[in-house]
Amino acid sequence: MLVVAVINALVSESYKRFRDGTTVAASLAGELASYEDAWPLLSDILNSIVSATELQKPSLEALRPIERPKDVVYEKSIDKLGLLGAQTAEGVVYVYSNINAFRIALEIISRDHASMSREELKSRCVACKAALDRAATRGEGRVSAILCNREID
Repeated sequence: MLVVAVINALVSESYKRFRDGTTVAASLAGELASYEDAWPLLSDILNSIVSATELQKPSLEALRPIERPKDVVYEKSIDKLGLLGAQTAEGVVYVYSNINAFRIALEIISRDHASMSREELKSRCVACKAALDRAATRGEGRVSAILCNREID
């Protein structure tokens, strides 16, 4: 009887971890997928600003200070990333860290662009785009990888 109870507890815990991992994976995949359509648009905007800085000081009245967006699912799932397996968790953290770096850079640009020289503005836009490109490149296919290839510890 004791053996059956122990086996039942192990199977139950294993299933709970699987279910929790699947929920985390699906939630993160959904959050990342919601960003994918915006990446090319943001990249085009940054490229336009860089091109304009090469010709003259660009008109950036359209850039308004913004409150930095939050990744609600990611922030609430950090303590459960291990359920995805080490390699998948590392990839997820890398993508979100670069999304955050992009947001910080864009926040600085949108807030302080009026006081920047053309060279500084261009440099900051290039760095901002680089963070976006890193997130997009590593994030490409990350959604399906999270859902299909996650390791189960």
